[in-house]
Amino acid sequence: MARAGRLIIAPVLILFGINAHAQQIGTLRQTMRSLRGDPAISSIAFPDTGTIKCATPYVLAIHSRWNLLTPQSRAGLSQVMQRPILQTSRLSPSGRFRIHYDTLGSNKPALIAAAQDVPNSTNAYIDSVANVLDYVWTYEVDTLGYDPPPSDGNQGGGPEFDVYIQDLGPGEFGYTDWLDTDAIPTPYNIRYATFIVIDNDFLGLRTPGMDGLKVTCAHEFHHAIQIGAYGMWSESDFYFNELTSSWMEDVVYTQVNDYYYDVVNYYRGFRDSQGRALSFTYYNRGSFAGYERSIFGHFLAKRYGRDIMKDIWTGIRTEPFLQSARDVFTHRGTDWNTEFSQFTYWNYFTAERDTVGFYPEGKYYPRFMPNLSANFSGNSSAILSGAYALSSSMFEFHLPQDTLTAIIANTDFDAALNQDNSVRQVEVDLTKGLLTIPHVALSNGYNVGISTADPNKWRSFYALSSTKTDIPKLKLQASPNPFRLTESSQLLLPLNAVTGSRATVYFLSSSLTMQYSGEFDVKNQFGNQFIIVPSFAIRSRLSSGIYFVVAKIADSEYTWKVAIVQ
Repeated sequence: MARAGRLIIAPVLILFGINAHAQQIGTLRQTMRSLRGDPAISSIAFPDTGTIKCATPYVLAIHSRWNLLTPQSRAGLSQVMQRPILQTSRLSPSGRFRIHYDTLGSNKPALIAAAQDVPNSTNAYIDSVANVLDYVWTYEVDTLGYDPPPSDGNQGGGPEFDVYIQDLGPGEFGYTDWLDTDAIPTPYNIRYATFIVIDNDFLGLRTPGMDGLKVTCAHEFHHAIQIGAYGMWSESDFYFNELTSSWMEDVVYTQVNDYYYDVVNYYRGFRDSQGRALSFTYYNRGSFAGYERSIFGHFLAKRYGRDIMKDIWTGIRTEPFLQSARDVFTHRGTDWNTEFSQFTYWNYFTAERDTVGFYPEGKYYPRFMPNLSANFSGNSSAILSGAYALSSSMFEFHLPQDTLTAIIANTDFDAALNQDNSVRQVEVDLTKGLLTIPHVALSNGYNVGISTADPNKWRSFYALSSTKTDIPKLKLQASPNPFRLTESSQLLLPLNAVTGSRATVYFLSSSLTMQYSGEFDVKNQFGNQFIIVPSFAIRSRLSSGIYFVVAKIADSEYTWKVAIVQ
């Protein structure tokens, strides 16, 4: 329940699993089913049957609506959401973790081999858990620089971070949990001291055994960091928590790659029933809880280094995810429109397509499934569709000898920020003749363009299957021109060859007097090389006017004429 801009959740919020003893897993389902007469429960659509790897969206919905539940619903759900009480505990070698477990019964931990538990392996399993947890803390806190989770006092028997081992049932890995009494008020959002529950053997899971244990600890411990050290704002932002924790799995244990199972959902299913691209900010407490968008973390880390994710989390202490990311992008001389357009463009280059300059593990991702397809017949063809704010679409035209893909990004950040869920109509036109709308002349003789109500909120790119890309060679023109320093985050100075990673750029007045010079990065943007000049680098140094811009990189020199507007 949101109060004064903060997310208040009572009494427990569960992440990446179900907070329940093995016997209570079914009880949670049965309890929710028995309470469907309560409107706050019935709208959650909790499934009666089937495997639930992550019950977080459902339980999160329950707790965010806690004050809306009937007294009967609250009483029933409270019974299945309690802090685990197990038979014994042991400290990890670092002394940072207290690991709770049973030595008898269904929760008894065990190593697995040949798809079954290994007898008398409880102590070996606890040794493994302890060593993995210590490694995860060292990597995420000491190496990556995230703040550690806060202490819960002496709950669980001491000040250490508590981890509970239970038989979680089919398909479940673990979860992060807390009580309402563990709240740590802040001036902005709200934080909680947490504990973690993990499976007792990782038997029969999609990533079983020690590999499952490793990625679960990396994932859940980062949830503890997020919730305890940085805080939460609202349920609608929770996709970024899951996005980050799924990304973190691969950062800490890059050889495991359990996240591959989830990114398939983004490339093949992240759309509504009409095939329209969903907003990147979409959160439905179910299939699209955020795991599938972990590729955004890989995208940002490849472009700016992995610290960019930590910087966004630092900002979340005082403002929600979208605003924090916007500020971090601005500090790096870019913006949401540029980054989301680039992200959309990258998503074409997976599977067998060229991934050298894109996702580090993109060859293992599936192709992006087109939203709509059309056969090109005669001299023209068109696809009419829709998309939500801040979304990625791909439309395919089947040519006689090839396939052309229109890669379309809606970059309406403000609408996404305001949770505007209206559909934006867009038409893609392909022809061998003339187009009266803004279009691109492709090298194969076709003209292609998009028609929409607000073209400034869209970016489009075009690729042929035969060549992987057929984006026309750019004329060496600076963009945007004029360069409005209060509206645009960066000036792009295009290069026709890759000759270095840094360039010296000189800004000369119309009388050829040097006004400013500086060194700037050369980066790949949308399949081409550009010198990137952030607006903040020249905002206080140049007044409005016409400038000659000269760039020197290695043995090459380039010149542009740019209008700068303060």
